[in-house]
Amino acid sequence: MKRASIVLITGLLCAGAIIALWFVVFNKTNLPVANVQPSVTNTAQEVLVAITNNPAFDYWVNQKTGDLYYLAPHGEIYRIGAADGKETNLTSQTIENLAVVKPSPDGARAIVSFGSAATPTFSIFDTETAAWQPLPAGALAAAWDPNGSRIAYLKQSGEKKTLSLLTLATGKTADIISFNAEDLDLVWETPDEVFLTQRPSAQFAGSLWAVNIKTKKVRTVVAEENGLTTRWAPGAAYGLKFTNGETESELTAINDKNQSLLAAAVPLTLPEKCALAETQFYCGVPESFPAGTVLPDDYLKEKLYTDDRIIVGNVQTGNVYTVFDKNETALDVSRLEIQTKRLLFKNRLDQKIYALKLSD
Repeated sequence: MKRASIVLITGLLCAGAIIALWFVVFNKTNLPVANVQPSVTNTAQEVLVAITNNPAFDYWVNQKTGDLYYLAPHGEIYRIGAADGKETNLTSQTIENLAVVKPSPDGARAIVSFGSAATPTFSIFDTETAAWQPLPAGALAAAWDPNGSRIAYLKQSGEKKTLSLLTLATGKTADIISFNAEDLDLVWETPDEVFLTQRPSAQFAGSLWAVNIKTKKVRTVVAEENGLTTRWAPGAAYGLKFTNGETESELTAINDKNQSLLAAAVPLTLPEKCALAETQFYCGVPESFPAGTVLPDDYLKEKLYTDDRIIVGNVQTGNVYTVFDKNETALDVSRLEIQTKRLLFKNRLDQKIYALKLSD
């Protein structure tokens, strides 16, 4: 099944003009092969510890202070000090129906969405002041720019959606482009382009577009692939793309033109279980998927929980290693983040935040 194609309208085009969307056909000649290596034996240096004692909805790290912040399932916010590990409750206000948390690049602030899926509320939490700042009313999705000074957001404008930019220092907004589309999210990894991505489902052919906020031109990054979901490295240097094809699902490494960077797929998992650095990526990889599993739907709707090992891959060499295998703690890895000599992630099985120290 296909969802309606997105129709984008800019101020430079005549009313009713349609922007043709194109995509790149690529080959896999002379690319590094995803080379899965034997597992690395867990050592005493690879220490797995639960950072939080209580369940967490989501978390982020203030890169300036090293402090970790997390939202409890009902919206209370806690800080865990980097220096002493002390946990402090910052807010007692409860927030129902939490949906998404998107920290700024430096972790000093975070966008939190909650409420009805049809009419969500978006607000920014400031870790320095412990205060909230609402986004403009009617926001449907939002994303930080790479330096954290602006926010791109979608809003309803009559029967259309409009992509707008909010400059935090001035509070001024600017509309970029309007279009007809539904079920969109935003990713902003490069200074000039905002990605529009359709919410993933195996039941629909999803696409991903890049909007140039200066020229207001649009290009297609990925066109109509079932189950499409992606995760991007800083600067969109590369991404991991999951698709659910007619015969099998696969996870591949691509550039921002949908050209494959590896000659074979990497171990099957979802981009939501991965974190990407300049050339390396870490992922929680399930040991198996039950027969009849529909990906990514069952996982994203929390109908499926997995038991994972953690791998590291390199998009330049194609090498893939297991850095941590199963121990006495079962792990369903989500919200994976790469820190200096450690990984952070949420374990969906017990809802706690864990740290895994990596060997030198």
